[in-house]
Amino acid sequence: MNRVAILLPRLDPGDAVGNDARGMVEALKSVGVSCKIFAGSWNRSESPEPLRKLRRYLSDQDTLIFHHTVQWPEGESAFMDSPARKILKYHNLTPAHFFEPYSRAYADACANARLSLKRILEAGVEQILCDSAFNVEDIVREGARRELCKIVPPFHGIEKRENIDSDLSLIYERMQGLTDFMILSVGRIVPNKAYEHLIESFAVYQAAYGRGQLVLVGRQDPLVESYTRKLQGLIVSRGLLKSVRMLNHVSDAKLRALFLTADCYAVTSEHEGFCVPVIEAMRTKIPVVASGRTAVPETLGGCGLHWKDADPHILAAAFHKVSVNRDAAQVMRDEGSLSFEKRFASGRLTEIFLSALSGAAG
Repeated sequence: MNRVAILLPRLDPGDAVGNDARGMVEALKSVGVSCKIFAGSWNRSESPEPLRKLRRYLSDQDTLIFHHTVQWPEGESAFMDSPARKILKYHNLTPAHFFEPYSRAYADACANARLSLKRILEAGVEQILCDSAFNVEDIVREGARRELCKIVPPFHGIEKRENIDSDLSLIYERMQGLTDFMILSVGRIVPNKAYEHLIESFAVYQAAYGRGQLVLVGRQDPLVESYTRKLQGLIVSRGLLKSVRMLNHVSDAKLRALFLTADCYAVTSEHEGFCVPVIEAMRTKIPVVASGRTAVPETLGGCGLHWKDADPHILAAAFHKVSVNRDAAQVMRDEGSLSFEKRFASGRLTEIFLSALSGAAG
Protein backbone atom coordinates (compact mmCIF):
# COMPACT_ATOMS: atom_id res chain seq x y z
CA MET A 1 0.00 0.00 0.00
CA ASN A 2 1.33 3.46 -0.93
CA ARG A 3 0.07 6.73 0.51
CA VAL A 4 -3.39 7.17 2.03
CA ALA A 5 -5.39 10.38 2.38
CA ILE A 6 -8.29 10.71 4.81
CA LEU A 7 -10.88 13.25 3.68
CA LEU A 8 -13.63 14.77 5.81
CA PRO A 9 -15.64 18.02 5.82
CA ARG A 10 -14.51 19.27 9.23
CA LEU A 11 -12.05 18.17 11.90
CA ASP A 12 -12.87 18.98 15.53
CA PRO A 13 -11.42 17.70 18.81
CA GLY A 14 -13.63 15.10 20.48
CA ASP A 15 -15.87 14.66 17.43
CA ALA A 16 -16.66 11.01 16.70
CA VAL A 17 -15.85 11.23 12.99
CA GLY A 18 -12.63 13.10 13.73
CA ASN A 19 -11.66 10.44 16.26
CA ASP A 20 -12.22 7.76 13.62
CA ALA A 21 -10.08 9.66 11.10
CA ARG A 22 -7.26 10.16 13.60
CA GLY A 23 -7.41 6.48 14.54
CA MET A 24 -7.07 5.51 10.89
CA VAL A 25 -3.95 7.64 10.57
CA GLU A 26 -2.38 6.05 13.66
CA ALA A 27 -3.21 2.54 12.45
CA LEU A 28 -1.70 3.15 9.02
CA LYS A 29 1.42 4.81 10.36
CA SER A 30 1.90 1.88 12.74
CA VAL A 31 2.56 -0.32 9.71
CA GLY A 32 4.69 2.24 7.89
CA VAL A 33 2.07 3.73 5.55
CA SER A 34 2.27 7.47 4.89
CA CYS A 35 -1.09 9.06 5.70
CA LYS A 36 -2.53 12.56 6.08
CA ILE A 37 -5.92 14.05 6.99
CA PHE A 38 -7.43 16.58 4.58
CA ALA A 39 -10.39 18.72 5.69
CA GLY A 40 -12.59 21.53 4.49
CA SER A 41 -12.41 23.34 7.83
CA TRP A 42 -11.12 22.65 11.31
CA ASN A 43 -10.83 23.79 14.89
CA ARG A 44 -7.80 25.94 15.72
CA SER A 45 -6.38 23.12 17.85
CA GLU A 46 -6.29 20.80 14.82
CA SER A 47 -3.79 20.82 11.95
CA PRO A 48 -5.02 18.85 8.93
CA GLU A 49 -4.02 19.58 5.36
CA PRO A 50 -6.35 21.88 3.39
CA LEU A 51 -8.45 20.35 0.63
CA ARG A 52 -6.56 22.29 -2.08
CA LYS A 53 -3.44 20.19 -1.41
CA LEU A 54 -5.19 16.84 -1.90
CA ARG A 55 -4.70 16.53 -5.66
CA ARG A 56 -0.91 16.97 -5.40
CA TYR A 57 -0.67 14.34 -2.65
CA LEU A 58 -2.31 11.39 -4.42
CA SER A 59 -1.57 9.33 -7.52
CA ASP A 60 -3.43 6.41 -9.06
CA GLN A 61 -1.33 4.10 -6.87
CA ASP A 62 -2.63 5.67 -3.64
CA THR A 63 -5.84 5.41 -1.60
CA LEU A 64 -8.42 8.05 -0.66
CA ILE A 65 -10.84 7.40 2.22
CA PHE A 66 -13.80 9.80 2.39
CA HIS A 67 -15.83 10.20 5.59
CA HIS A 68 -19.11 11.33 4.05
CA THR A 69 -21.23 13.06 6.71
CA VAL A 70 -22.87 16.10 5.06
CA GLN A 71 -23.35 17.63 1.65
CA TRP A 72 -19.93 19.09 0.81
CA PRO A 73 -19.70 19.88 -2.90
CA GLU A 74 -15.96 20.62 -2.89
CA GLY A 75 -15.13 17.42 -1.07
CA GLU A 76 -17.54 15.39 -3.18
CA SER A 77 -15.93 16.66 -6.39
CA ALA A 78 -12.40 16.11 -5.07
CA PHE A 79 -13.27 12.55 -4.11
CA MET A 80 -14.94 11.64 -7.40
CA ASP A 81 -12.23 13.33 -9.52
CA SER A 82 -9.28 11.78 -7.68
CA PRO A 83 -7.18 9.23 -9.58
CA ALA A 84 -6.62 7.28 -6.36
CA ARG A 85 -8.37 4.13 -5.19
CA LYS A 86 -11.64 5.39 -3.64
CA ILE A 87 -13.00 4.10 -0.32
CA LEU A 88 -16.09 5.52 1.40
CA LYS A 89 -16.46 5.44 5.21
CA TYR A 90 -20.15 5.48 6.07
CA HIS A 91 -21.28 6.61 9.52
CA ASN A 92 -24.93 6.91 8.42
CA LEU A 93 -26.98 10.03 7.68
CA THR A 94 -29.88 11.07 9.90
CA PRO A 95 -33.15 10.90 7.91
CA ALA A 96 -34.66 14.32 7.24
CA HIS A 97 -38.04 13.48 8.78
CA PHE A 98 -36.63 13.69 12.31
CA PHE A 99 -35.90 17.39 11.82
CA GLU A 100 -38.93 18.45 9.75
CA PRO A 101 -41.06 19.52 12.75
CA TYR A 102 -38.20 21.57 14.21
CA SER A 103 -35.86 22.95 11.52
CA ARG A 104 -36.38 23.26 7.78
CA ALA A 105 -32.68 24.03 7.37
CA TYR A 106 -31.61 20.83 9.12
CA ALA A 107 -34.17 18.72 7.26
CA ASP A 108 -32.94 20.11 3.94
CA ALA A 109 -29.31 19.50 4.94
CA CYS A 110 -30.08 15.85 5.74
CA ALA A 111 -31.96 15.38 2.46
CA ASN A 112 -29.16 17.02 0.47
CA ALA A 113 -26.57 14.81 2.16
CA ARG A 114 -28.52 11.76 0.96
CA LEU A 115 -28.55 13.13 -2.59
CA SER A 116 -24.80 13.67 -2.38
CA LEU A 117 -24.34 10.10 -1.20
CA LYS A 118 -26.33 8.78 -4.15
CA ARG A 119 -24.16 10.75 -6.59
CA ILE A 120 -20.99 9.31 -5.06
CA LEU A 121 -22.33 5.77 -5.23
CA GLU A 122 -23.41 6.23 -8.84
CA ALA A 123 -19.93 7.55 -9.73
CA GLY A 124 -18.42 4.42 -8.22
CA VAL A 125 -16.26 3.46 -5.25
CA GLU A 126 -14.01 0.46 -4.71
CA GLN A 127 -15.08 -0.25 -1.15
CA ILE A 128 -17.44 0.99 1.56
CA LEU A 129 -16.46 0.75 5.23
CA CYS A 130 -19.54 0.81 7.48
CA ASP A 131 -19.58 1.26 11.24
CA SER A 132 -22.22 -1.45 11.62
CA ALA A 133 -24.50 -3.90 9.82
CA PHE A 134 -27.26 -1.35 10.43
CA ASN A 135 -25.29 1.09 8.27
CA VAL A 136 -24.69 -1.55 5.61
CA GLU A 137 -28.44 -2.04 5.23
CA ASP A 138 -28.99 1.72 5.10
CA ILE A 139 -26.44 2.41 2.37
CA VAL A 140 -27.56 -0.61 0.33
CA ARG A 141 -31.04 0.94 0.28
CA GLU A 142 -29.40 4.05 -1.18
CA GLY A 143 -27.98 2.03 -4.06
CA ALA A 144 -24.66 0.66 -2.78
CA ARG A 145 -23.54 -2.79 -3.87
CA ARG A 146 -23.64 -5.06 -0.83
CA GLU A 147 -20.48 -6.94 -1.85
CA LEU A 148 -18.48 -3.71 -1.57
CA CYS A 149 -19.48 -3.17 2.07
CA LYS A 150 -17.37 -4.24 5.04
CA ILE A 151 -18.16 -3.67 8.71
CA VAL A 152 -15.36 -1.64 10.30
CA PRO A 153 -16.30 -0.17 13.70
CA PRO A 154 -15.01 3.36 14.26
CA PHE A 155 -11.85 4.26 16.11
CA HIS A 156 -12.90 6.14 19.23
CA GLY A 157 -9.95 7.06 21.44
CA ILE A 158 -11.71 5.92 24.61
CA GLU A 159 -8.60 4.33 26.10
CA LYS A 160 -6.68 7.60 25.65
CA ARG A 161 -9.40 9.59 27.39
CA GLU A 162 -8.92 7.42 30.47
CA ASN A 163 -5.75 9.44 31.13
CA ILE A 164 -7.78 12.63 31.57
CA ASP A 165 -7.95 13.86 35.17
CA SER A 166 -11.51 13.52 36.49
CA ASP A 167 -13.56 16.12 38.33
CA LEU A 168 -12.78 14.97 41.87
CA SER A 169 -15.56 17.02 43.45
CA LEU A 170 -18.21 15.03 41.62
CA ILE A 171 -16.52 11.75 42.50
CA TYR A 172 -16.32 12.84 46.15
CA GLU A 173 -20.06 13.55 46.20
CA ARG A 174 -20.82 10.04 44.96
CA MET A 175 -18.43 8.46 47.47
CA GLN A 176 -20.14 10.32 50.27
CA GLY A 177 -23.57 9.21 49.10
CA LEU A 178 -24.63 12.78 48.41
CA THR A 179 -26.19 11.91 45.06
CA ASP A 180 -28.82 9.29 44.27
CA PHE A 181 -28.88 6.45 41.73
CA MET A 182 -27.68 8.18 38.56
CA ILE A 183 -28.72 7.44 34.98
CA LEU A 184 -26.48 9.01 32.33
CA SER A 185 -27.07 9.68 28.63
CA VAL A 186 -24.64 11.51 26.32
CA GLY A 187 -25.27 12.95 22.87
CA ARG A 188 -26.37 16.08 21.03
CA ILE A 189 -29.81 17.37 21.95
CA VAL A 190 -31.42 16.66 18.59
CA PRO A 191 -34.75 15.00 17.68
CA ASN A 192 -33.43 11.63 16.48
CA LYS A 193 -32.02 10.99 19.96
CA ALA A 194 -35.63 10.84 21.24
CA TYR A 195 -34.79 12.04 24.73
CA GLU A 196 -38.51 12.48 25.37
CA HIS A 197 -38.78 8.68 25.66
CA LEU A 198 -35.99 8.65 28.23
CA ILE A 199 -37.55 11.46 30.28
CA GLU A 200 -40.95 9.74 30.24
CA SER A 201 -39.35 6.45 31.32
CA PHE A 202 -37.46 8.17 34.11
CA ALA A 203 -40.69 9.86 35.26
CA VAL A 204 -42.35 6.45 35.56
CA TYR A 205 -39.31 5.09 37.41
CA GLN A 206 -39.24 7.95 39.90
CA ALA A 207 -43.01 7.87 40.47
CA ALA A 208 -42.81 4.15 41.25
CA TYR A 209 -39.63 4.12 43.33
CA GLY A 210 -39.16 7.70 44.51
CA ARG A 211 -35.48 8.03 43.72
CA GLY A 212 -32.89 8.66 41.05
CA GLN A 213 -31.22 11.32 38.94
CA LEU A 214 -31.15 11.60 35.16
CA VAL A 215 -28.23 13.48 33.60
CA LEU A 216 -28.40 14.40 29.91
CA VAL A 217 -25.10 15.65 28.51
CA GLY A 218 -25.10 17.14 25.03
CA ARG A 219 -24.78 20.30 23.00
CA GLN A 220 -28.06 22.18 22.64
CA ASP A 221 -28.25 23.28 19.03
CA PRO A 222 -29.89 26.71 18.45
CA LEU A 223 -31.29 25.46 15.12
CA VAL A 224 -33.50 22.97 16.97
CA GLU A 225 -34.18 25.13 20.03
CA SER A 226 -37.87 24.21 19.85
CA TYR A 227 -36.92 20.57 20.48
CA THR A 228 -34.86 21.57 23.52
CA ARG A 229 -37.82 23.60 24.80
CA LYS A 230 -40.06 20.58 24.28
CA LEU A 231 -37.81 18.50 26.53
CA GLN A 232 -37.61 21.24 29.13
CA GLY A 233 -41.40 21.53 29.13
CA LEU A 234 -41.71 17.78 29.58
CA ILE A 235 -39.35 17.90 32.55
CA VAL A 236 -41.48 20.60 34.17
CA SER A 237 -44.81 18.90 33.44
CA ARG A 238 -43.58 15.62 34.94
CA GLY A 239 -42.34 17.35 38.08
CA LEU A 240 -38.70 16.44 37.43
CA LEU A 241 -36.98 19.81 37.79
CA LYS A 242 -34.99 18.65 40.82
CA SER A 243 -33.99 15.27 39.43
CA VAL A 244 -33.20 15.83 35.73
CA ARG A 245 -30.17 17.85 34.63
CA MET A 246 -29.51 18.92 31.06
CA LEU A 247 -25.85 19.86 30.70
CA ASN A 248 -25.18 21.82 27.51
CA HIS A 249 -21.40 21.63 27.81
CA VAL A 250 -19.12 19.92 30.28
CA SER A 251 -15.35 19.78 30.55
CA ASP A 252 -13.49 16.60 29.66
CA ALA A 253 -12.76 16.21 33.38
CA LYS A 254 -16.43 16.36 34.33
CA LEU A 255 -17.53 14.06 31.52
CA ARG A 256 -14.93 11.53 32.61
CA ALA A 257 -16.20 11.80 36.18
CA LEU A 258 -19.81 11.32 35.07
CA PHE A 259 -18.89 8.08 33.31
CA LEU A 260 -16.94 6.91 36.35
CA THR A 261 -19.80 7.59 38.76
CA ALA A 262 -22.92 6.74 36.74
CA ASP A 263 -24.94 3.73 37.87
CA CYS A 264 -26.68 3.15 34.55
CA TYR A 265 -26.28 4.35 30.95
CA ALA A 266 -29.49 4.83 28.94
CA VAL A 267 -30.26 5.23 25.24
CA THR A 268 -33.70 5.75 23.68
CA SER A 269 -32.50 7.08 20.32
CA GLU A 270 -34.53 6.37 17.20
CA HIS A 271 -31.56 6.64 14.84
CA GLU A 272 -28.01 5.52 15.65
CA GLY A 273 -25.47 4.17 13.20
CA PHE A 274 -23.19 2.92 16.01
CA CYS A 275 -23.31 5.03 19.25
CA VAL A 276 -19.79 5.48 20.65
CA PRO A 277 -21.01 6.53 24.16
CA VAL A 278 -22.46 3.03 24.55
CA ILE A 279 -19.06 1.42 24.18
CA GLU A 280 -17.58 4.02 26.53
CA ALA A 281 -20.17 2.90 29.08
CA MET A 282 -19.20 -0.74 28.41
CA ARG A 283 -15.51 0.12 28.88
CA THR A 284 -16.30 1.97 32.12
CA LYS A 285 -18.39 -0.97 33.38
CA ILE A 286 -21.73 0.85 33.41
CA PRO A 287 -24.85 -1.29 32.82
CA VAL A 288 -26.64 -0.18 29.64
CA VAL A 289 -30.42 0.04 29.22
CA ALA A 290 -31.60 0.88 25.71
CA SER A 291 -34.51 0.99 23.32
CA GLY A 292 -34.94 1.72 19.63
CA ARG A 293 -34.64 0.04 16.24
CA THR A 294 -31.08 1.17 15.61
CA ALA A 295 -27.49 -0.11 15.62
CA VAL A 296 -27.37 -0.02 19.44
CA PRO A 297 -28.23 -3.74 19.97
CA GLU A 298 -25.47 -4.65 17.51
CA THR A 299 -23.03 -2.36 19.33
CA LEU A 300 -24.00 -3.93 22.65
CA GLY A 301 -23.40 -7.40 21.21
CA GLY A 302 -25.69 -9.17 23.64
CA CYS A 303 -24.75 -7.07 26.67
CA GLY A 304 -27.09 -4.82 28.63
CA LEU A 305 -30.88 -4.70 28.44
CA HIS A 306 -32.55 -3.69 25.18
CA TRP A 307 -36.05 -3.49 23.70
CA LYS A 308 -37.19 -2.34 20.26
CA ASP A 309 -39.99 -0.19 21.66
CA ALA A 310 -39.48 2.58 24.21
CA ASP A 311 -42.16 1.42 26.63
CA PRO A 312 -41.64 3.67 29.67
CA HIS A 313 -42.85 1.02 32.12
CA ILE A 314 -40.44 -1.61 30.79
CA LEU A 315 -37.53 0.83 30.83
CA ALA A 316 -38.45 1.97 34.33
CA ALA A 317 -38.44 -1.65 35.50
CA ALA A 318 -35.01 -2.10 33.88
CA PHE A 319 -33.67 0.95 35.75
CA HIS A 320 -35.03 -0.52 38.96
CA LYS A 321 -33.41 -3.90 38.30
CA VAL A 322 -30.03 -2.24 37.78
CA SER A 323 -30.47 -0.17 40.94
CA VAL A 324 -31.45 -2.99 43.32
CA ASN A 325 -30.13 -6.25 41.85
CA ARG A 326 -26.40 -5.98 42.46
CA ASP A 327 -25.63 -9.41 41.04
CA ALA A 328 -27.44 -8.69 37.76
CA ALA A 329 -25.80 -5.27 37.50
CA GLN A 330 -22.37 -6.80 38.08
CA VAL A 331 -22.93 -9.38 35.34
CA MET A 332 -23.87 -6.54 32.96
CA ARG A 333 -20.73 -4.62 33.93
CA ASP A 334 -18.44 -7.61 33.44
CA GLU A 335 -20.01 -8.69 30.16
CA GLY A 336 -19.84 -5.16 28.77
CA SER A 337 -16.20 -4.75 29.71
CA LEU A 338 -15.25 -8.12 28.20
CA SER A 339 -17.17 -7.37 25.01
CA PHE A 340 -15.39 -4.03 24.63
CA GLU A 341 -11.98 -5.69 24.96
CA LYS A 342 -12.81 -8.37 22.40
CA ARG A 343 -14.54 -6.15 19.85
CA PHE A 344 -13.64 -2.48 20.28
CA ALA A 345 -10.23 -2.16 21.93
CA SER A 346 -7.90 -0.03 19.81
CA GLY A 347 -5.68 -2.98 18.86
CA ARG A 348 -8.66 -5.00 17.66
CA LEU A 349 -10.01 -2.06 15.62
CA THR A 350 -6.60 -1.64 13.99
CA GLU A 351 -6.66 -5.29 12.93
CA ILE A 352 -10.15 -4.97 11.44
CA PHE A 353 -9.36 -1.73 9.62
CA LEU A 354 -6.05 -2.86 8.13
CA SER A 355 -7.55 -6.18 7.09
CA ALA A 356 -10.35 -4.33 5.27
CA LEU A 357 -7.88 -2.10 3.43
CA SER A 358 -5.73 -5.08 2.55
CA GLY A 359 -8.79 -6.69 0.97
CA ALA A 360 -9.49 -3.54 -1.00
CA ALA A 361 -5.92 -3.40 -2.25
CA GLY A 362 -6.19 -6.99 -3.35
